[in-house]
Amino acid sequence: MTNRGIKEERMLSEKLQKTPAPYGRYVLTACHHTLTILPRRKMTILAGVITAMPISIPILLVMNSSIWDPEGEAVFIRLAQFVYIGALCPLFALLFGTSLIGEDVENQTFPYLFTRPIPRSAWVLGRFLGYVIGTSAMLAGSMAVTFLACTQLSKFPLDGGTLALFGQFAGATLMSLAGYGAVCMFLGALVRHPVVIGILFMFLWQRLAVMVAGYVDFLTVEKYVSAMLPRREGLEDAWHRLISSLGVEPLVVDVGPWPAAFALAGISAGFVFLTAYVVVNREYSAARSASA
Repeated sequence: MTNRGIKEERMLSEKLQKTPAPYGRYVLTACHHTLTILPRRKMTILAGVITAMPISIPILLVMNSSIWDPEGEAVFIRLAQFVYIGALCPLFALLFGTSLIGEDVENQTFPYLFTRPIPRSAWVLGRFLGYVIGTSAMLAGSMAVTFLACTQLSKFPLDGGTLALFGQFAGATLMSLAGYGAVCMFLGALVRHPVVIGILFMFLWQRLAVMVAGYVDFLTVEKYVSAMLPRREGLEDAWHRLISSLGVEPLVVDVGPWPAAFALAGISAGFVFLTAYVVVNREYSAARSASA
């Protein structure tokens, strides 16, 4: 970490400990600190460029509507489901979620941050809230511009029905960021290389679990995120289509949107609690931070 970053961590510690404060104030201070440093990180600039890329697709389609004018609803659903929720949400969790705790461990800023009796659990919760607010603002803003561009295509007017569709995808995006982010934050507090393990979980284990018929996919975040999305013909899982083409009906246990939302909330709360438990009970000396 740069000298500026270390100075900011020291200023945060001094700000938190000037006078005794209620637990919620510590949470809000840590959240504000996270939101303050987030825009200045190089990783955030890269994330902003990535989130701007899907916007160009409907804009190009609108500019060339005289040649090819697909239905705006189909374009938006595919971009929202496969790009924003399927790819960007896990990617943002890996980029930002793993660094919420892991970065301070790696840069050895924990020893100074907790030299005074700051509630570690409040600091963890504030960091997580800052992550959810910051990443949701980036993805939801990009998705909103993409949605408005798609309404300029055919058969996708801007009305109550399309706004409800956007709200459903925006809600799924928020819950996806929270679920994946909580898992990645826990990995960042627990292991030395959280990004590697996070990639294995998101892009290997989840793919394999979805392919197995039965209840194995209940041990993934993607199961519940997918259940929150609107069902559309032609968008079912490619593996299930392949199995059905072979004459075997796959066993798929469906989950409703609201139970899935509660499950994601439980996953987020559970992994935030586990992260706080690890941080509260772990010693973060300088030597320990360097070797953790």
